[in-house]
Amino acid sequence: IPTSISSASRFVVLFSIIYFYDISELIVAYAYTAYYPILGTFMIIITAVYLKSIPGKIKFNPQKLKLVLRGSLANWVPNVTELIGIQMGILTIFALKGGSETGLFYITFAIFNVVNMIPGAINVINHPVFSGLRDLEKQKNHLERTIKLTYLITIPVASVVLFYSEIILGIIGESFIVAKEILMILVISLPIIILVDGIWFLIYARGSYKEVIIMGLTANLTRIVLYILLVPEFSGVGTAIAFIGGYVVQLGITLLFIKKLKLGLNYPKFAVISIIPLSIGYLVNLFEFQIFGVVIILVSTFAVYVKTKLLDQKDLNSIFKIIMKEDNALQYSEKFMNSLKKIHLA
Repeated sequence: IPTSISSASRFVVLFSIIYFYDISELIVAYAYTAYYPILGTFMIIITAVYLKSIPGKIKFNPQKLKLVLRGSLANWVPNVTELIGIQMGILTIFALKGGSETGLFYITFAIFNVVNMIPGAINVINHPVFSGLRDLEKQKNHLERTIKLTYLITIPVASVVLFYSEIILGIIGESFIVAKEILMILVISLPIIILVDGIWFLIYARGSYKEVIIMGLTANLTRIVLYILLVPEFSGVGTAIAFIGGYVVQLGITLLFIKKLKLGLNYPKFAVISIIPLSIGYLVNLFEFQIFGVVIILVSTFAVYVKTKLLDQKDLNSIFKIIMKEDNALQYSEKFMNSLKKIHLA
């Protein structure tokens, strides 16, 4: 709720200032920045109320502070290099290719980030869950389940964006259609991103800060080097490949850490979940169903998931819990599954 209100406040600030002054880059910057002090105020109030509800006195513990700083540093260093990596790609395009090429990449990257918000939202919630589950086997079961759920929700949407990239970019403007290759390259990387980010949160929650820093730094330094090598020749496409390259390198390192933990995951199941919507999307694109193909991809994918038991009652429960209260979620989830059984889909 605070995040949503703070995000909406950007528009209030923007239109309020525009009402009195002419639009300018500085006004847009003010509106964009408004999010942070408003969100910060909300979070301070919420935290204060929460702390007040805890019985007894809250004591300052230097040892706990040291632990928090160690954990924060492990997250902060890779995040800074990632920010530098992403912005360096945009700045490199701007310096070498000009504003038009920069705009093409920036818009396609923004569309990609909208889809990438789905796994991002699930992974952020996972971090405290992993911290609470101290047993490795329980952490592994939760990781596998959430990664599966993320694939089930994200990849069908990604398939729509992949095969309808031209139409999506055309809505923004005809001049952006030429950037469809950039968007397609970024979207294709989502199966890797989901897996890497899910495992990253587990390793981070286990307190393996050295491994977290290695994963983050290696991925983002690789990305920066690839920007330098690829952007001059391939422009926005090169930037997209460099961005993906960082995740590919991080995947290799992640799998080594997973092997060290003896944490075997069901990779074939993740692959099948990804292949189904991509295959359906390819066939829909082949037969040129136009915009109606979006419905075909989503509905057909869901039907295949249910029929093959890749999407079961527990998965439905989890999905419904995302959008409503737990009691209502379980009730509606069961009714929905019964409806599927009546039409012999489940």
